Amino acid sequence: MSGTIWKIDIHAKTATPIAAGIGRPRGIAVLPTGQIVAADYMHQVLQLVDPSTGKVQLLAGAWDEEGCIDALGGAARFATPYGVVVVNGQIVVADYGNHRLRKVGLDGRVSTLAGDGVPGFADGALATARFNKPQGLAATAGGDIYVTDLDNFRVPPDLRRYHRDDRRQRQRRLRRQRRPPRGAVLRPRRPERYPGRRHGIRRRRWPR
Repeated sequence: MSGTIWKIDIHAKTATPIAAGIGRPRGIAVLPTGQIVAADYMHQVLQLVDPSTGKVQLLAGAWDEEGCIDALGGAARFATPYGVVVVNGQIVVADYGNHRLRKVGLDGRVSTLAGDGVPGFADGALATARFNKPQGLAATAGGDIYVTDLDNFRVPPDLRRYHRDDRRQRQRRLRRQRRPPRGAVLRPRRPERYPGRRHGIRRRRWPR
């Protein structure tokens, strides 16, 4: 088994392995406890990693068992869990294959945050919104979540606000775009605010 999480010291320019041979960690985030949560997109699990000891333990999902079940710990199921962020002490996972955003508590309790599981493009309330392979996640200090909606070629600014393209604009952008966005990075120097409905999905187009 391969897969290693490294600690990078940017001042000393050194890299030290924290945990090795843990599968295929893709999305990672740091919890308030100092532990690292890692989403294994190939083995369908979320794991906790202690950076001081390298100890790894299962948080949610079952090894190599794909599905979509909201439950506790090992009874829950994911389908290619990818990006991860921590918002107000809760873990949010981009469940790529299930076309949903899932919420995971520190006790391993999994629930659906947004998306109805049907691949598509639909804005609105969290429960009825639709994604098509959500992948990268990032969060602001205020708790807004940014998502790269891979097969919709969209980056919703957060789960409350968006500016929607018309179809012709989208087609022009897709022709110019060589590669869809695969991650989400926030640049705090120029915060943007978007008016919109509360507790819903709102999007804006991917920058040209």
